[in-house]
Amino acid sequence: MRKSTMIATALATMVCAFGSGAGTAGAVEYAHGVGVEGGANFFGPFVSLFASETIGTGSGLGCAGIRGIAGVVCETEPGTKVTLVLSGYVNSEPYIHNHSTFKSTFDGFYY
Repeated sequence: MRKSTMIATALATMVCAFGSGAGTAGAVEYAHGVGVEGGANFFGPFVSLFASETIGTGSGLGCAGIRGIAGVVCETEPGTKVTLVLSGYVNSEPYIHNHSTFKSTFDGFYY
């Protein structure tokens, strides 16, 4: 198996594990029920992380991001968990983006 295929398979497995409700074991919660205005961001602390996770607790659509490193991964329906997973650790800030036009609440975690 080629190295790139093995890496892609490992990343896909990690994404499936995070997205399937495998839990937030090992996660650090940086936001709990935080209100984020429509179109705005809520930034977590500057830390070493490899994944950012957002869980909508309101009716808005949230996105998980890592500041200055990668784009966002957004919920397709309110109340679902989305996780942005990198191939290695970076020093940055996890963040929540509210993709809706109105204020909503979210929980945020990083790994």
